[in-house]
Amino acid sequence: MKNKFFIFLIISALFLFAIIYYSESASSFTGTTSSYTANSKADIVTSQSSNSSSFTQRFIGGIQAVASYFSNLFTGRFGVLEDSTTNTIISQCTNLTSGNTIYILNTSVNSSGTCFNILVNSITLDCNGTNINYSQTANGYGIASNGYNNTVIKNCNISQGSNTRTNSYSIYFQNGMNSTFSNNRIITYGSTSSSARNYNIFLVNYRNNTLSGNIFNTHGRDSYSVYLSNSGNNTIYANNISTTATGGYGIHLLGGGSSGNNLTLNNITVYGSTTTAGGGIFISTNVFYTNVANNNITVNGSSSYGIYLLSGSKFNNLSRNTVSLLGTSSEAIRMHSGISNTSIIDNNITATATGSLGFDLTSNTNENKIINNTVASNSYSLRIISGNNNFIYNNIFNSTTNNLVSMSSVSSYVNKLNTTKTATTNIVNGNNIGGNYWAKSSGTGFSQTCTDANLDGICDSTYVLNAFNRDYLPLVRTDATAPSINLFSPINASFVNGLVILRANASDASGINNVTFQYKNSTVVYTTLCVDTNSPYTCNWNTFAFSNSSEGYVIRAIAYDGQSNSAEDVKHYFIDRTIPIIHDMSVIYPSGQESVKSGQNVTLSVTVTDSPNISAGIDYVQANLTKLNSTDMTNISIYSGSKAPLQNSTWRLNVSITAGTTGTATSEVSVFDAASPSHNSKGGLWQVIIDNTAPTYSGLSSSNQIYNNTIASFVVSAADTIALDHYIFTQNSTGSWVNDTNVLINGTSYFIEHNKIVYTGNFSYRFYIYDDAGNFVQTDIGSIEVLGPAPIPAIYLVSPSDGIISNNNSVNFTYYYTSAVVDNCTLNLDSISNETMTSPANDSVFGFSKNLTDGNHFWHVSCMRIEQEGDVNITAEYFSETRSLDIDTIAPLISIVSPENTTYNSSILDFNITINDDPSQCSFSINNAANTTMSLLNLTYAYYLYSGLVEQSHNITFTCNDTANNYNATQIRYFSINFPDLIVNITSPINLQDIIRGNDAVAGEDDLGLVPNSINITARIYDNETGNNITGVTCHFYDNVSYLGDSFTNSTGYCIMNYTKSSKGVGKNSVMVNYTYLADITRATNISQVNLSIIRYVTPVAMTNLRSFGGYFDGDVSILRINITKINETGTYFYDPQNISANATNAAQQPYTGGASYYPNGSTKNITYISQGQFSANQTVNTSFGSFIRWEVTVSDNNFASYLGSAVHADKSVCTPSYSEWSAWSACSAGTQTRSRTDGCGGTEVQTQS
Repeated sequence: MKNKFFIFLIISALFLFAIIYYSESASSFTGTTSSYTANSKADIVTSQSSNSSSFTQRFIGGIQAVASYFSNLFTGRFGVLEDSTTNTIISQCTNLTSGNTIYILNTSVNSSGTCFNILVNSITLDCNGTNINYSQTANGYGIASNGYNNTVIKNCNISQGSNTRTNSYSIYFQNGMNSTFSNNRIITYGSTSSSARNYNIFLVNYRNNTLSGNIFNTHGRDSYSVYLSNSGNNTIYANNISTTATGGYGIHLLGGGSSGNNLTLNNITVYGSTTTAGGGIFISTNVFYTNVANNNITVNGSSSYGIYLLSGSKFNNLSRNTVSLLGTSSEAIRMHSGISNTSIIDNNITATATGSLGFDLTSNTNENKIINNTVASNSYSLRIISGNNNFIYNNIFNSTTNNLVSMSSVSSYVNKLNTTKTATTNIVNGNNIGGNYWAKSSGTGFSQTCTDANLDGICDSTYVLNAFNRDYLPLVRTDATAPSINLFSPINASFVNGLVILRANASDASGINNVTFQYKNSTVVYTTLCVDTNSPYTCNWNTFAFSNSSEGYVIRAIAYDGQSNSAEDVKHYFIDRTIPIIHDMSVIYPSGQESVKSGQNVTLSVTVTDSPNISAGIDYVQANLTKLNSTDMTNISIYSGSKAPLQNSTWRLNVSITAGTTGTATSEVSVFDAASPSHNSKGGLWQVIIDNTAPTYSGLSSSNQIYNNTIASFVVSAADTIALDHYIFTQNSTGSWVNDTNVLINGTSYFIEHNKIVYTGNFSYRFYIYDDAGNFVQTDIGSIEVLGPAPIPAIYLVSPSDGIISNNNSVNFTYYYTSAVVDNCTLNLDSISNETMTSPANDSVFGFSKNLTDGNHFWHVSCMRIEQEGDVNITAEYFSETRSLDIDTIAPLISIVSPENTTYNSSILDFNITINDDPSQCSFSINNAANTTMSLLNLTYAYYLYSGLVEQSHNITFTCNDTANNYNATQIRYFSINFPDLIVNITSPINLQDIIRGNDAVAGEDDLGLVPNSINITARIYDNETGNNITGVTCHFYDNVSYLGDSFTNSTGYCIMNYTKSSKGVGKNSVMVNYTYLADITRATNISQVNLSIIRYVTPVAMTNLRSFGGYFDGDVSILRINITKINETGTYFYDPQNISANATNAAQQPYTGGASYYPNGSTKNITYISQGQFSANQTVNTSFGSFIRWEVTVSDNNFASYLGSAVHADKSVCTPSYSEWSAWSACSAGTQTRSRTDGCGGTEVQTQS
């Protein structure tokens, strides 16, 4: 028994669908592939009877259709015939040779070399969670396939555990397609000192596959988890990938055949310090149209990459990826050597370890899009050493150092750093998209310090990176959140006197622009007292100038942030001329602090005098210390001045803080004069900042793979509730901890990067982080190993770029090197050591200035240092790449092809020139206007299609720059424009011409679709003076004033428009054509119009001479009645055409022999003329020719050279009659009785007798 899965399609009057499971033996299906063809037309059920008929059809590819007809219902069953599959249990490594087989591995297996070889199409290997341990004593593969398709590998644990194996791949598939690898766990090992190349999965020329839900892990040098060589259109998603391999990558795509792959939702982690020059994803050598999206990539190794695109890869997409670099000197996204047309959008990049970059574009990486990305890096967030015309906007570039962005300052490397200003939300939630947000963690980035006077989210000035690269619309953060404001002193409802100091606290994420103090009462609206722009915010209110009426004054403090958001705090004060005056209040913190913690002391200071209206002097002053140390009212000692009448005196109190909370605490002052009774002034507040919370930290880490006598970086992120103050870095390499000097920090959060030279050995380190109040936190202890030999220096050429062409004989050859210190570096020019520089510093750019002759030159830089090899010092030399450049100081020669020195009659002309040198840009100036850039067709030809020329004499000059930027110009060329007077005339169809509509969607009008649905309207455009036809004219076509469309006159002066008539109504239709020629010229346009008469020919047909069941018996004559009517704007008429054909066929549209009838005469039989527009044809039916008869009718007036219309009569059934026995006579009723019998076709015959 074979199982088949069918999709059952049940079509009723309501077209209801259902899917069910069906199982039966193959013997129930009849018919063969030769019985029916894939394009057979299904029958149409028109009769209703108890009879049923069915057919079976088998299509190529195993599709089978079964149809049945029975009472008012058509049913069909369709499905794919699925080949049988067999489950086979295996328990050892073997060759898999049976197709359509599911191999189930029921035990773990081992192999000295290769375990499984797949030698057939369409198998599944289900390991069911068991292990495959291969290549134990020799090189080999876990599972291998070469030239086979449709394989499934799932649920396998595959391992290669030998460090001595090389080129031993867990899964190795070649030259096939359409396979699936899912839910496998694969691990490989190999040598870390020499190339191992043990890949988890290696596909070569293998396409259209899916890799999902796998866990890949590689160890060993130059090993990749997923390696695709010339293998395209694969889906690699939701895999967990990790590698510790030096030079290893999580995913590597190589070669143009590896285009069209989709890499999504993968988690890729590169572990350990041994992953130098490796990374997450490597796309190399002409890989096109690959999508890398929604991947999470973490790279721990130094000198490594998150995503690396190399060597001519184009048209790729990198979007919504998260790239985190934890190792030093690494690059999140590197694009090198001819990378172009790649979109890098919505990625999140973190690269904060020492020397790590965000984007690095080198070696002619041109015309890419970098949009909507967020980059946080230690070194450059964006570096373009060699790249041109890259489109970079709406990104956040944020560096923890001053190295934010670097771009080559060469005129051939110009990039677009902003788009057109557009009103929509940008990446920093501003209101306009423009350029990029340029930030530094120190807060000194261009976007953080620029002005935005109109608050449009765009800096008011251009960010100039160099002479050739500028962001004209740099972004600035906008802020819609109101600031916070607290008018804290005096307290609300206080009585005040004299010069009162109003004190307020205000804060905002984007900074406070100012705090404005205002007053009002019942007679005065809010009026400004003063404005303060510096914290703490204060205002001196001279109450002597105000009324001391009992209603007092409302005082409000309004805080405005940098985005003009505002908030206010309101207090109500009353003026009392009798109470003492409080002049000034201040808090004195311990030296060097601006906050205090519990156990420390602060000094509260206040300066007072008595009221001039009382003049009794000051008696005493008190402070309420409840919120500082739970003490109530406490007397304050006089510090300076005099208590005598009208004399100032300063009072101070040293207070020990015992409050255990962190935040702001207040203390109220009370001042008593010496009058009797005493007058008391209070409400003034001291505000003390208390910090009892130690700082916090996160992200303690250090550089990986550090060598002797090099700089290591130690990092940690610090935070504090109030304010950070300093940190101490301490290390232990000898058993004792040694502290470095204190380093000042500030703010509430700070990214600490501590750099120092380290030496061979192992040592521990940690940070002590202090806040302003003296609270501190001690970090965990970190450890670092400093390796002995110094790292190999890497030499990078900066400029000129490889392959550059210059018109300047003076060239500055610049370079830098990293990772070590060398003794000298030499410029090698045209294979000759040209100049040597001694003791150049690393990570700094140096140059050699030279004058060169015209021609091609080659150059590189080599650096040397003394190294120790055993007990011997040797000189080691290291080399950069070799670059070439061309010097060309000769201007190009330009020849004008067109315009010629003549007169033209068109406002549109081709301007063409030839150049004898490779041009970089050509342009022209017409009538001394500004230059217009031309298109370069090839290396010697430039053109421009110019429109809008007016009638007059013109002059034109052409200029060109060659690729070396040498410039030349032509002499002035003169030409004239003179326009013709044009006429338009519709030549086809002619006016009042009858047009047959012929709609094949209307029954009986053109059922066979023989009448074209459209006609061409043709118009001629010619010169009224010369009669010459004119090209290049735009014709505008209209139908009853409705616009149809445009076309251009061809080389013979005619324009053509296709006119759809099948949907038109009967009657007159007006078709009009006018034209536009030289749209910039103001001239009257000519119009041509014709009227078309749309007519219809309708041919209803009907079969007669039918039996009672609505069909025919075998041998009956089927009579077809044909009625032909013509319908025009005047009415509907029976119509006699010149020609009629009527063709009788079976249901498969096979004609009856001699079944064709014609009017007026036919070779076999004629169609009978009955009366005007009415005809008939007949055909004797035959069940041996089919169980149905149908008719096709065509109508013509020109012997079928064209058609007036056509009609199809649907099928009528044909059957052989077989009668049942007569029934018994019925009882008499009204003197008669009946009996009946039925035929085999569903008809009934009735007899009646008296």
